[in-house]
Parts: sequence; structure tokens; C-alpha cells
Amino acid sequence: MQKYNGRLLEITTEGGRQIKLTKNHPLLKNNLEWIPSYKLKKGDKIAISNIRVPSKKIKFCDWEQKLKKKWYFLTYTEYINLKKITNNFADFSKCSAKDFNDLRILINLRYKEIAKNTKFSYSWVTKILRQEKKLTTKLINRLNNYFKKIDKNKFKIEKNEIVVQTEKHPERVSCRFKDTKIDVDVVKWFSLLHAEGYARDKGLVVVQKNYPQILKEFIKISEEKFGIKFGKISKDKNNVTRFEVYSYPFIDYLKYKFNLKLGPSKESTICNWVLSLNKASQAVFLKYFFGTEGSVNERGNQIRLCQVNKTNLNILSVLLNNFSINHRFHNLIRKNKKNIEYYVTISGKDNFYKFTKEIGFFDKEKEIKVKKYLKKLGNKLFLTKFDNKYKNITFDKIRNIKKINYNDYLVDLVVPKYHNFFAGYGGILCHNTTLLYALTGRWTDTHSEEIKRGITIRLGYADAIIYKDKNIFTNKKTKTSKPVRKVSFVDAPGHESLMATMLAGSAIMDAAILLVAANETCPQPQTKEHLMALEIIGVKNIIIVQNKIDLVTEEQAKKNYEEIKNFIKGTIAENSQIIPISAQHNVNIDVLLEMIANIPTPKRDPLKPPLMFIARSFDINKPGQEVEALVGGVLGGSLKQGKLKVNDEIEIRPGIKEISHGKVKWVPLRTKIADLKTGGLSVKEVQPGGSIGLLTELDPSLVKSDSLSGNILGYPDNLPEVYYELNLKSHLLDRVIGTKEELKVEPIKKAESLLLNVNSTTTVGVVTELKKDHFHAILKLPICASKTDRITISRILGGRFRLIGYAEIV
Repeated sequence: MQKYNGRLLEITTEGGRQIKLTKNHPLLKNNLEWIPSYKLKKGDKIAISNIRVPSKKIKFCDWEQKLKKKWYFLTYTEYINLKKITNNFADFSKCSAKDFNDLRILINLRYKEIAKNTKFSYSWVTKILRQEKKLTTKLINRLNNYFKKIDKNKFKIEKNEIVVQTEKHPERVSCRFKDTKIDVDVVKWFSLLHAEGYARDKGLVVVQKNYPQILKEFIKISEEKFGIKFGKISKDKNNVTRFEVYSYPFIDYLKYKFNLKLGPSKESTICNWVLSLNKASQAVFLKYFFGTEGSVNERGNQIRLCQVNKTNLNILSVLLNNFSINHRFHNLIRKNKKNIEYYVTISGKDNFYKFTKEIGFFDKEKEIKVKKYLKKLGNKLFLTKFDNKYKNITFDKIRNIKKINYNDYLVDLVVPKYHNFFAGYGGILCHNTTLLYALTGRWTDTHSEEIKRGITIRLGYADAIIYKDKNIFTNKKTKTSKPVRKVSFVDAPGHESLMATMLAGSAIMDAAILLVAANETCPQPQTKEHLMALEIIGVKNIIIVQNKIDLVTEEQAKKNYEEIKNFIKGTIAENSQIIPISAQHNVNIDVLLEMIANIPTPKRDPLKPPLMFIARSFDINKPGQEVEALVGGVLGGSLKQGKLKVNDEIEIRPGIKEISHGKVKWVPLRTKIADLKTGGLSVKEVQPGGSIGLLTELDPSLVKSDSLSGNILGYPDNLPEVYYELNLKSHLLDRVIGTKEELKVEPIKKAESLLLNVNSTTTVGVVTELKKDHFHAILKLPICASKTDRITISRILGGRFRLIGYAEIV
């Protein structure tokens, strides 16, 4: 889900599907031609994906440990242990104070009752059983005699049952309920709780008027699966039945084990594990949710579901998408009501048929309404089927297209592997980094603005192991394949207005893939700029990829190839290989992987002091995380030299900004490495080569949103100098690179603001002094750099920074 503010196209299809998407987003027509959405017209048939998101195994936290922090309770295992100690509850002479207290809770006894029967003072017995005083032989004998008289049948815990002391105050009695696993009945129970009830700290409530049999089913599951025998049933004058369960420990159990969100219906959300259920269980969840909350509108021929909780609708939407049921969203503000009501609507013959076949209603009246509608439609609507090669695609005809202004959240229901097919109302599809996905199997665009605009903004990272299988290079591991090389990819933005980020990314590369589109003339202005940037910073190993060959004819591809050859003649890339590929259709990716596998590895000295360029920094703690579970900030980047180990003390320069007495200064940070990761695996030590991630002991607030990117990391007092101003010797280009008209580079002017890039750092320098080929600049942000580092210079031209040369520190 992401925030969007701008102009969208709203497309409605005959199959009942409605989506909103950006005007440049490509969709697939039934002639297998990709076309931007603004070129579509009424009557065109567009592709719909039938791919479902694969379910993942449900993982739960250690709920027992969490519950034990708050409540004292006994499990079946502890019951068996008591049974052994007491010789099947016949002899209690070997019991400790804790054992006696466990027995007290097990048979629901108060301290006063024990004190009365053992003829010891109440305070004495209480303190001993709380283990605040030593258990005497005299009291052991009396307690032994007392517990022997109690009926053995009372000493019992069923399998999976837990007995909880209901308050921290040990005077109070206990309650019992069962620990249960997720099955069809439990899924049904949670569906009804989310649809017709709510849970708060002290208990839960489910209300029902129209379907009393459903409430009876809920109560039955509560008793059989959860062992709830303390629920209260009541009915008001309006014939509304309420089932109430008041038990703090039981609610905590649901919260810890099943991740139940507490609060009224407009705040609490559906448990997230529902998305990980198998298809049959998801169908049960939807059946009972739609059965109680949904309605069938005969006049509008729609199945509608209204909620005041938008997040719940998003989760239900994903579930519907798993059944390939197309649906749409809208909201409604009722008069004299503050709450907005959100609706999900299902319409169209194909969607109705899928809903009744795979999900259905338990309410026969609703089922009859849907069947009547399907009977009335007959054979009026058809979805065009394509041949079996494209079995996961159907084509639907566009009924209407209109332009709308939109300022709200959009739900991205796109399946990453099939990202070019739209997946539902509000689904926005973007030109995510297709080539990198083809090489690594991972999408690197994760920032919400990247998803919204369809471009890379921040640096993205992906690691891949290249395998060789019978002389074929691949990124997939098989039984016969052998690993030949591990490679880290940095996805730098190609968009012309994001040159600074691209330069920051290229600074940590050993080699580069220069991407050229076969369906565009070469060179494009930004292609020239990228090649020049690689030349300036000294990246010598360059592979040129001629992408999108599937979109052009053979003659056009050959013409484009010659354009590329002419473009690179006389440059650092003159002898680079040019590989024609289609990233979208995985054509020649094996050849490209072979070329990458054979790139020579630069020589590095691991004995030098470590030096790491920080390119990303972020906080991995989730909102609402408990204090005990918080971890420090994460730093990502590349190690230029030396090696780093877990528990190493490190320094980060320039560090963070501090303002003292009206003066701004930058203070280096010192911390320890808590964990090291590369390729998704934790390691004890890292050496140069590949992207790495460091889990540190830094306050997470210091690393949010890449706030430490551009810093340099190493051992304390062993890092390059921090510069607040620079004396630079400039080397300017003859022509401005990156503009359509190759403008002459004018000399640097006094008071001019220049964009300066060094390593992974970007800053702005204001020119204060000028000499021949030299200038002095005051920096807006300080940099940590060595005198041997090259600094690229960019100038604002046409409202954007353009590369005009490089400089050396003097």
C-alpha cells in the first residue's frame, strides 16, 4: 500500500474489473504487443494474470515465554512432572514449595483454605508457598496429609490444556483453556471474531442477530478447541445475542500466539497469518466473513462488503486475488457520521461464478440471488482465452477509460514475478528493475516512491550465485549445477535527474553493466553521461547490454548494434562485449551471466586498515516492537580494503550533525558490530568484494532513511580527513554530457553551487575563490575523503545537475 497524489487512468473491463494506473504504464494487448496505458482505447483486449501469490509456512513466536512473563501457568508437561513427584498424587512428602503452589493452582485453591486445613497462619503459608520463606518439615507433613484427602480426580489437566493463575495476586483462583492449532474450525472462529466481534484486554465479544446458528457454531468451537467454559450468553430486547468471554490471560494467549490485534473493529485488523493459509482454509475464512458481513445487491448485481477498517479490506482483497476474483474498492462518508465506510465490490459473470464455486455462502438466500443473476446472464459475457502457452493469462475487453485525479492510498496487488500484468483495483504496475530481476531473481526497487513512479531512486542491492550446469550459466541451483561465482549487484538509477545517486552507486563497483534499449536510438543523452561517469571514476570492466530485442525487428536490432559500436569507439568501453538480450523473456541471460562470471577480480589487500563506503542505512525494527526486542541500526555498502569482524569497534565519519551555541559541527560516531551479513547469510568476518550489511549497536533513530549514507566506516582514529571546505584542481569536459544539444562547458564561476560526488558521498560546494584550473569551495555537507579520491563535478543546466568534469584535492 502506498500514498499517491496525481493523475491516473481508470480502466473498466467487461469482466467487471476496474483498475487505476499511471498513464505510461505498459499493458499487454491480445496481439502480444506492449502498449502504454494512455494509448489504449475502448474495445481493446488487455491481459489479466491468473497467477496466485504462493502461500508461506505460518510462523509463530514463542508465545509461552511471552505469557510466562505476565502470568503464572501450568501446562500438561508440568502436570506429568507433578504426577511423578507425588506418585500419582498418593504421596506429597517430596514436594517443594513450588510444587505445592502448583497443586494449589491446579485444584483451584486459595491460600486461606490451605491455611485453615493445615492449621498454620495464613501469612505463614502464603509466604512459604510463594517461596519467600523456607518450607519446614512440619508444614510438609501437614500439607502431605491435607492433599492426600483431596479426591485424585481433581488433580487433572487435559492434553494441550493450560491452567493460569488469573491475577498476579496469588490469592486469586485459576482459569483453564486449551492451547490449540490452526485448523478449519479455528480459521472459521477467527473469521467470525473479525467479522462479527472484537477483542480487548479483558475479553472478547461476538454479536449476532441474523444468523443465530453461526453464533452457536462459534460457541461450540470456543468450547471444543479453546476449552472455553466461562463464556456468557445474553440476549437484548432487539433479539441481538451476545457471547462474551472475560479472561485477561486468554486474551493475552490469543495476542501472543495468534497475533490478535486488540481494539474496536475500526482499529483491530485481521490476523496476518491468514495470508499464509492454504487455499482451502482461505476459502473458509472468506466464506464466513462474506457470509455474515457481505450482501448481494440484486439491482446492482454485486456482492458487496462494507468495513470501517480499510486494512481489513486490503487483506480480504489479497485473499480474493488468490482466487483470481476481480473486485474494486470505493468509500462512502455517511451523513452525520464521522467514520468513512469502505466497500469492496465483486461483479461480473466470471467473478460471480468463481466466488460461488470456490468460496460460496452459508446463507442459502444469498446463494439463490447469485444463481439467479448467473442464470439471467446466460452466455452474454466471455473472456477471450489465448492458447495453452499462455495458460496463466486471460484477456478482457475494455468497456470504459477515464482520467481522474487521485490523492489517496493505492493497494499494489502485483505478483512480482509477473509484474507487467495488473492484478486488481488500485493495482499499479511499474517498470521495476527487470534486468536485475532476470539476473538475480530479486527486485531491488522497494522504496514507495520508486514503486509509485516506476523508476529506481535509491540504490538497490541484490546478491546472486552464478552456477554452471552442463556449460550453461544460470542463477538457479539444480542437482547437476556447480557454483562458479558469487556476485553483488548495485542497481543505480538511470533517470537523468538522479545522476548523483548513480555516481554514489558506481563508486562501489568493480564492473558495470551499461544498459542500452534496442528500441531507441543510441546513444541517448543519459547513456553518454553514464559512460563518462564510469570513465571518470575509473570503472574499467564494462559489459554493454542491448536490451528489449523482443520489441524490434532483426534489421532494427542490427542497426542499433552498429550505433552502439560507433558510440563506444575511442572510449573506455571500446573493447567491451555487446550482448543482445530480452530481460523480460529471459533471452541470452545465460550468456550475460557467463560474461559476469569471467570478469577479473581486482586485487585487494585485506591487511590494510578497513575502509567501507556506506551507501545505505536503515532501521529494521517494526513499529510497536517491544523494547527488549529492539536491535541497533543497519549499515550497507562495500568494503574497499581490509576486513571487518563481529564485535569490532568502528568509527563512522563525518558522523552526525550537532548544533552547540549556534554553531554547527559534525561528530564522528563510534559503535560495535553486532552482526555481519553478506548474501543474506550471517558471517563472522567480511573481506573486500560484494555488498555487505552491518548490524550495529547504534540508536536506530540515527540510521533511518539513509541518513548515514555517504559516510565512511573504519577503525577508530584510522580514517581519512573530514573536509568542510576543499581546494580542488578541476578537469572540465569540452562538452556537457547528458543534454540533447551537447553544450560547451563554461568555466566555473565564483559563487556558483556545484554538485560534488566522491565515493558514496554527495554534497554541494559553493565556489568562493578561483584560480587557473583551481577553485576553493565551501561545502554544505562535510565529506570524509582521501587526497587520491576523484571528485566528479556536476552543474545545474536546464533545471538539472549535469556532469561537467572531475577534480582532485590539493
